[in-house]
Amino acid sequence: MAESVKVIDPNSGAGYDYDSLYDWEAAQQADIDTSNTIAVAKCRCTGGTADTTAVTIDGWTTSATDYIKIWTDPAESYRHNGTYQTGNKYRIVSTQTSGNILSNVESYTVTDGIQFYVNATSITNNLTCIDLSAPIFILNSILRGPSSTLNGGYYLHGINTTYQTSGTSFVINSLVYNFVEPTGGGASIGIHQNNTGCSSRLYNCTVINCTSYGIRENQGTVTVKNCYSGGAGSNYVNGTLTTCASSDTTGTAGLQNIAVNTTNFTNITAASEDYHLPVGSALIGVATNLYNDATYPFQTDIDGQDRGGAAAAWDIGADQYNPIALYYRTAATPTALSAASWVLYTAPFTSLGIIQLKAQA
Repeated sequence: MAESVKVIDPNSGAGYDYDSLYDWEAAQQADIDTSNTIAVAKCRCTGGTADTTAVTIDGWTTSATDYIKIWTDPAESYRHNGTYQTGNKYRIVSTQTSGNILSNVESYTVTDGIQFYVNATSITNNLTCIDLSAPIFILNSILRGPSSTLNGGYYLHGINTTYQTSGTSFVINSLVYNFVEPTGGGASIGIHQNNTGCSSRLYNCTVINCTSYGIRENQGTVTVKNCYSGGAGSNYVNGTLTTCASSDTTGTAGLQNIAVNTTNFTNITAASEDYHLPVGSALIGVATNLYNDATYPFQTDIDGQDRGGAAAAWDIGADQYNPIALYYRTAATPTALSAASWVLYTAPFTSLGIIQLKAQA
């Protein structure tokens, strides 16, 4: 299977092909099923400038093996670190007051490691970050809502299946936050399953401060595994939940009333949010291991860090807590760095001191 790789860079850096995803999509539309091609948009941000043009994926012919892939290559430096980042991290930022930032009309589209920011200051009609008319794979991505509450009686969505009538969309290891209900009779939903005949599978997602509903199954079916939703009027509405946590009582039994606070997340300060899990978070080690999931097996988190194999304890949400292993020396002057001379330190630090570190074998 051949790949047709084109580089998108709003700063027109060395090796770029297009300065916006919109231009790439318009120029590259093709029957890639007949040509047996994977159309790859490799996104960069060499000079710090955001991509600011909304895009619709339409006019292609695709298949399960010949598909569209929009991503930031983790081998390069343009992917986020699990928090929303500016600088040289690729992102699509839109100030539009209605419509969609990304509209997907083609089946099998993949977005991987992309940041989206709905940076609107007003709303004049329904406004959605990613709107689906065909099934999509949203992987390791960040969807950020407006920085302030919008005024207007309209809907504000993170992901919405408005026109998708068949197939299954997958949202994996992704963060959706700050889609706050507009004043004046509007509503906001983090992830909305909203059409008959189609379905969504949401695995290890973190949905926070989407104040009307976090994850809502209105029509069709939604399967939710290992997700966290907090800060909504109703964090989960319908759907089939497996080890899903919430800040209210709509989550899985035993995983309810887990607050959006710095006990469970690294930083909840507005505009500096960091929803990685700190030590002691109630979301650590309580998820279902999806390494051998029958529908969508995977092993890494939003940062690309290993969640572990079939026997590992998984965490809820987009992040897997990965502590640094610390060993201490059991002999004053060991003759060799043997395994017997070093022991894994597991107790919390209670005072300042000097330590020696050894790489774990």
